[in-house]
Amino acid sequence: MTIVIHDPLRFYVGDQWVMVFPCANPDGTPLDLTGASAQWRLDDFDGNTLLTKTTSDALTILTPPTGGLVGLTLDDTDTEVIVPGYYQDQLRVTTSDGATTTQSSGRIEALASLFVEATPAELPGGEP
Repeated sequence: MTIVIHDPLRFYVGDQWVMVFPCANPDGTPLDLTGASAQWRLDDFDGNTLLTKTTSDALTILTPPTGGLVGLTLDDTDTEVIVPGYYQDQLRVTTSDGATTTQSSGRIEALASLFVEATPAELPGGEP
């Protein structure tokens, strides 16, 4: 198994977030995702899950599935409720033969947006 630790990513709260995850076999060749399913999670560093997405909603096995790529699109409504800060994410794939592997992991920084109103508790010092 080849786990890719992706570079730290930065997105604005309230924006659409788009990511593409390469998935690989142990020898580094693209993982055949024909008939596969996938799960993605965004957790804070205390282990609390903020978002979970699957191939039945925001994750897509990209064409051709033999290319080993999974796409994720989070809508602005998903991200506008995230408090600015640092988070960790992981992508897990289950192939058509039932093998489950974590394919990607890393850090995501959610940045404050001037277009999304923050609550006082989210602002430095707790006051606007």
